[in-house]
Amino acid sequence: MFARLKNSWLLFTTTLSFIKKDRSLLAVPVILPFANLGLLIILAVMAFGVFIFGARTELAWFAFGVIALFLSFLLNTFFAAAHSWMVFEVAKGKDTTLSSGLRRASHNLADIIWFSIVMTLVHVITGLLRGKRQNGMDIGSAIRNMLANMIEGLVGILGKLVLPAMIVTDKTFKEAVVDLKRSAKTWPEVLAFEIGLGPLFGLAFFAIAIVLGLLAYAVSPFIGMYALIAFIISLVIVIIAMGILSKFVNATYYTLLYLALVEKKHIHGVKELFHTKF
Repeated sequence: MFARLKNSWLLFTTTLSFIKKDRSLLAVPVILPFANLGLLIILAVMAFGVFIFGARTELAWFAFGVIALFLSFLLNTFFAAAHSWMVFEVAKGKDTTLSSGLRRASHNLADIIWFSIVMTLVHVITGLLRGKRQNGMDIGSAIRNMLANMIEGLVGILGKLVLPAMIVTDKTFKEAVVDLKRSAKTWPEVLAFEIGLGPLFGLAFFAIAIVLGLLAYAVSPFIGMYALIAFIISLVIVIIAMGILSKFVNATYYTLLYLALVEKKHIHGVKELFHTKF
């Protein structure tokens, strides 16, 4: 088990080192929030159109919600696929570009669509499982909500393993799902990241925000309102940076995990060996 934990730590440190290797890898995490904002604006306009033209039935809004969910998955999966390919190129020792990643994602567009359809269906099912929120204490609703969260969490992790298989090895969506038989063997590294390293990474940024807040409070008697403004600006910067790095770390970690532990490929620049006999 120690060897598997060592794998996780090596994957995590390698993930962080990739920021220095090629700054282009930050392109997708930086662009994605703006792309999602653009999609949100488009969906808001569409929702306004649905409301104006009188299609206000529950079925119409349900259909609109499903379409919106699908488009969101499609957009985010497309960019995640681009990032995965860019990580693969850097792992081989090559320079990468955003255009290279986007071309690869476009090449696998049909499989990305299938991936997005399945993820949408899963979230529709979990949404129906949750049902409508009830006022007051409802044990049944709480259990259904917990079960739905567990399903979404598990499917989300499986999706992170399926995507690199589709993009890096050019498998179809169906073949990548079947390949989960191999990827499932990496569950210790997955758990170490999801339960340990990932949350700790987020906690570190939260600690930075707290420190900034305490500093602002400490100097506020001297500079007054300027301290509050400085704190708010600093906090916004930290939150944005945390979001960008979180996206980067998540996508990069799982791509490297697939390359190193499933495909057993050498990661350029990594001198230590991964434990792959499992």
